[in-house]
Amino acid sequence: MNYKGFTLAEVLITLGIIGVVAAMTLPSLIQKQQKKAFLSQAKVVYSILNNAIEAAKVKYGTDIDNWEFLETGNNLDRSMFFAEKYLIPNLKVSEYCKKKC
Repeated sequence: MNYKGFTLAEVLITLGIIGVVAAMTLPSLIQKQQKKAFLSQAKVVYSILNNAIEAAKVKYGTDIDNWEFLETGNNLDRSMFFAEKYLIPNLKVSEYCKKKC
């Protein structure tokens, strides 16, 4: 008998090698995909915030030095004042809770 083909052992070894290579490459491919998704989302957030700032410039003037800022308080209070006065009115917010909802 002169059959041409692969033995079961050869096929299983080949599948094992392919499985090991796939197991080594999949985490890096997943990490690259997650990084691309994060960068895409970050660009969307940047665009939304930039549009809100531009709308605030139209309403309050383009010279940001003349805008009203809190001079006292901690960074959170000052940031919240800025967000509530200039950003949130220009964002599409379904519900804004100053305190926990």
